Amino acid sequence: MHELQRRLQQLMDAARSAAPGATSFRALDRYGRQNNVGLAGATVKGWLQGSVPKDGAALFKLVQYLEPKAQKAGTWQRLPEGGWQALYRQAQQGKTGGAPAPKPNPIRTALPATRDNDEPSGEPTCARPGDVEKAQRILSAFPPDAPWFTAFEHQTSFHRMRDSVQDPLYAGQNALARNYKVRFLDADLQRQSEKFHDTVNAFLHSLDQMDADGVSGYSEIPIEWRRSFPDEYARLRNKLSEQRDALIAEYGVLINMFNERDISLVLGDS
Repeated sequence: MHELQRRLQQLMDAARSAAPGATSFRALDRYGRQNNVGLAGATVKGWLQGSVPKDGAALFKLVQYLEPKAQKAGTWQRLPEGGWQALYRQAQQGKTGGAPAPKPNPIRTALPATRDNDEPSGEPTCARPGDVEKAQRILSAFPPDAPWFTAFEHQTSFHRMRDSVQDPLYAGQNALARNYKVRFLDADLQRQSEKFHDTVNAFLHSLDQMDADGVSGYSEIPIEWRRSFPDEYARLRNKLSEQRDALIAEYGVLINMFNERDISLVLGDS
């Protein structure tokens, strides 16, 4: 179901960039319960990870819910009439006829095998005004004293995370998405900002697999996984820890590049 999964991931990403609160898996849980639709967060996660929807009506209801929000982002273009139905039929046929399509990876790996090619291509110079403005927008979204940065430095492994720590990350992700089309003139800054953007997306994509009860102020890997799916529990915990380390590393590289180009870390109106 490669194409259905790819399109659904694109739709989800576009909707989330415009309305993060209304498109979280927790929000989809609430929407499903309120409308008696099979749209539990875990179900939607499964679709995004490659499982074929059992209920086409639930899939189409999800699309109907997400598309108005995705269009506000300005990056989503509706499929032709009957397009989702055709993708669903193709997915069903692939499920029953031959080997399943390989799962695509919508997010690039955060850290490459080597960082030798990450060195600046030449002697850094003071940044041009347009690059300073873009850098300031990134700094406004991800300031060095942000709560996530402090929490990450002291959290050895991930099995739970405070909402007060993760919420600024989602807000920053949305700011990066709005800022993404404006490219740095400096090729090295552009390359590193893209890598940082990828690490943020990868970490939050994995974080969405956590559950939250809306009361405790935490999101955590489902407790029942410890007994029923211990390997999956350990896999997600380790993956989040690795992606946390990647995010800190790429953020540090980007901040140092700003410093090398004499871009002030003092935030102004941006």
